[in-house]
Amino acid sequence: MNQRLAWYVVIILHAMLWGCTTHLDQITNFHIEGRVVDRESDAALQEAKVLFIDTGFDYVRSSNFAAEEVGQSSQGGVLNISFDYFWGWEKSFFWADPKKTFTLKIDHQGYEPLGLDLRAGDFQSVGNEVRVNVGVVTLRKNVQALPVR
Repeated sequence: MNQRLAWYVVIILHAMLWGCTTHLDQITNFHIEGRVVDRESDAALQEAKVLFIDTGFDYVRSSNFAAEEVGQSSQGGVLNISFDYFWGWEKSFFWADPKKTFTLKIDHQGYEPLGLDLRAGDFQSVGNEVRVNVGVVTLRKNVQALPVR
């Protein structure tokens, strides 16, 4: 009898520990500030695309590394972009909290794209808003190699 009761307790505890995961949905509002310029001439680059790549928020999308365009630089190369990012994660006794990492990819035609690997915890945040100041981002012109004869 005691052995049977012990097995029931073990099974119930096992089910509680492994089965007690909770899915949580979150919204993080990102505000990206900065400026995009040409590396050689320091000229402002207008219409540089900014792409967001989740590398540590959503437990599914962070493994896909899919880029999502969130905005472009305006006149003067100014970045002043706000967007909401909806993500989810599984909270459990055994799983760690999400790393909240992401990559901002800055891309402009005729220039080499630049990826900035960032962590939300490194920036000022109030509530669910994260203010990301990337400063001055310099892009290098895409130099095409000439064929060798």
